[in-house]
Amino acid sequence: MELRFFKKMIRKHSVILSFAILIFSGDLCAGTELKTGGDAPVTPQLTRNRTFQPRLKELSSQNQNILKAEYLFIQGRILEAEKKERQALQHYERASQYVSSDAILVSLVSLAIRQKRYDEAFRYFDKISDPALLGIEILDELSTRCARLDDNLRVVKIYRAILNAIPINEAGPLRMLIHDRLGWAEYRAGHFDEALASLRIIHSMMKNPARYGIREEEFFLFKDSQEINLFLLLDICVTQKKGDEAEKFLKELELFFEEKFKNSGSDPKEWESERKNAQNHILFEKARVAYVKENAEQAFELAMKAYENGFSAEDPPFQLLENILKAQKRSDEIQNVLEQLLEKQPQNLLLRTRLGEEYIKKTANLTLGNSIREAAGKKAKEIFSALAVEFPASPYYPLRQIELAVLMNDASEFLKLADSCMTNPEFAASAGDLLKSLGFISIQELEKQELKKNTPKNQNSSQTPQTSSWEEQAASKKKETHSDSENAEPIKFIPPETFHQFANELLKEAEQQLLNTQTKGKTQLSFLPLNWRLTAFLAILAEQMNKIDLAMTFYSSAMNELKQVQPSEENLLAMRHTLLSLAFFLFENEKYEEAEPHFRLLERFFPEEMFLAAHTQILMTLGKTEEAGDKIQRLKRENPESIEFPLLEASWLQQGQKLKESGELLKYLLAEVENDYSAEFDRERVSAIRLSLANVEEQLGNLEAAEEQMRLILDEFPDDITAKNTLAYFWACAKTNLNLALRYSKETLEEEPENPMFQDTMGWICFQLGNFEKAKEFLLNAEKTLEDPVVFSHLGDVFLALNQKDEAEKYFQKALELFQKAQRKKESIILKDLKHVEDQLKILKNS
Repeated sequence: MELRFFKKMIRKHSVILSFAILIFSGDLCAGTELKTGGDAPVTPQLTRNRTFQPRLKELSSQNQNILKAEYLFIQGRILEAEKKERQALQHYERASQYVSSDAILVSLVSLAIRQKRYDEAFRYFDKISDPALLGIEILDELSTRCARLDDNLRVVKIYRAILNAIPINEAGPLRMLIHDRLGWAEYRAGHFDEALASLRIIHSMMKNPARYGIREEEFFLFKDSQEINLFLLLDICVTQKKGDEAEKFLKELELFFEEKFKNSGSDPKEWESERKNAQNHILFEKARVAYVKENAEQAFELAMKAYENGFSAEDPPFQLLENILKAQKRSDEIQNVLEQLLEKQPQNLLLRTRLGEEYIKKTANLTLGNSIREAAGKKAKEIFSALAVEFPASPYYPLRQIELAVLMNDASEFLKLADSCMTNPEFAASAGDLLKSLGFISIQELEKQELKKNTPKNQNSSQTPQTSSWEEQAASKKKETHSDSENAEPIKFIPPETFHQFANELLKEAEQQLLNTQTKGKTQLSFLPLNWRLTAFLAILAEQMNKIDLAMTFYSSAMNELKQVQPSEENLLAMRHTLLSLAFFLFENEKYEEAEPHFRLLERFFPEEMFLAAHTQILMTLGKTEEAGDKIQRLKRENPESIEFPLLEASWLQQGQKLKESGELLKYLLAEVENDYSAEFDRERVSAIRLSLANVEEQLGNLEAAEEQMRLILDEFPDDITAKNTLAYFWACAKTNLNLALRYSKETLEEEPENPMFQDTMGWICFQLGNFEKAKEFLLNAEKTLEDPVVFSHLGDVFLALNQKDEAEKYFQKALELFQKAQRKKESIILKDLKHVEDQLKILKNS
């Protein structure tokens, strides 16, 4: 349709075509790049001067894409002139899907910034090959935003673009300012060679500002930067082991401080504290320079003086001391040296913490004898126990105590401390948060990491069928209430396998004791009585160790005990954590019948929207549509401004096969919010509505309307892999746009290669392309982790195409049974998919 439109446009509307040629420069058939005189935004001068010579050749697929992009770009310019900025943005976005061009991207960035949609602006900015085309004003706004977000890599790119945009013989103060900011950003980003070059330029400018066209009144603005500039230069030279240059900057820094305190013009007493800090810092920097120049003895002497004087601006603390001792082959003396320092500064918090960590390291060192490890463990426990009492609001010290309990294989202490962390009002942690803060890695996550480590980067593309040359060009897991423990430093000294071994032994002992004592009405381990909090903690630990049945046993025990507990201010949060963990555990393991009463209990104790909505979804899953409908109406009445519950109602209508009513409701919701671009509104909600509406339209047979909604999602969120997968699946079902469907499906699998929904889509596309063996491979992979009637139906079609009728009939029968089971539960199904399965089974049985 689009191709016919363009051919007609070329024949009958030569004026429009001429306008397109005037707007766009460069060879239209030279590739996918849309050129505009150096890829800069088109100006009237470029058009008048004819600085480009476009040529129109045969309409190959490449040229069709360029023409489509040109048309969309022109429409975008018109809409922008009419102040219809969002529609213009969508046209530019679609144009960028056909070709890659700085001209389009510049327009996208400019519009996105004008609308204060910085995430979009950054996404487009990252794709521009020459950011200087944006101009200084836009680049300055982007740099300010990036600096606030601490996005140093983008700041570097932006400031380099600004430098390229400034004429070489102009703007001395501006160049100095940009180099100053650029050097700092490069330093923060870890680009030390580039940072050193930028900061050297600033240093040279500060020494002789007049040479660079900087007047005295202008240079006054940079005086406060001199101290920071010298410190940065010194730090980079030390880091890069440029000892001689570091020594030169250190001498300059000493002179700077002498001059600063001599000419302070204030009472010397007021500067005494700052003077001492400066002198101590210089002493420490001298130690660093001596270390870099391989004079370890002098470095040690200077560093010890600085530490004894209370120097504490090192991160991590006492790292220089550790490096010096290592250079002297005295690493084993670090503990003794820290103890010597502690004798002179017994209240130094950083020193006590670091010494405790050294004892933990020794406890974790399996090459040492048991008696040495035990003695180190006791010393570490003594230090961190005292610190935990002194600083009860900090989660760091209890976490180190728990770490020690694991290393010393003390299950009783481990559980006691875990319970203390979960009940401490200062940082009451959920069990999941606590394990996360301890650096515990679940079995499933460990397996994923290993798989990712051992999977070649191009593996997915090798599994995916080859695309055409044109193509080559062309839900969340449960969330518990977060606590301060998330900010605590993760565990340092316990490898995953050690923690897993400890967890296995703990769970084995707990399971045995639970089985032995459950009948007596009280659960007690040989080493510690268990309360409902700890039983729930063990359940979550078992879940993360992939012991699902054992987790279910612990959860059941925790719930039996919890029923006897009266909610109070002290235990309410822990109850919430436990109920929430159990409810979502059951839901994720498809134990919907068992999950429903727990959501009902959550709703009773915590009548919050999220639990009411979750309970409603459970009821819908169980086919209890009448009760679900009543809850939805209640939620809508209590929250008339929310769009979440009308969206839930649309899903409820869809489940009842009231597709037209669902579609009308979704269109109404979309009209209410699609033009809301305020900063506080989450645009992903609009995408959720569009996705639901697209699915309804597809079921009603309105493929064009469904495709339009998906394209609108991708206009706004071009990296949305769910939208790409859905659109690719729509096309595969309609047997249209299969090459583009293949491209989208390939992109989704590159992001999530193990996603069974994405594998099913790729398998169905391969089937429609006639590649039945490859289709079978993808669909069989999907079947391993997704028991879905549609996947089984697809496999039936594939085996039928391969003339393996017995296998085909087996999978069609499986699909029919799941469809019928869903119907009995009043779950949402697509009736045409059911009819297809029934028809195929009839044909197979008759044959």
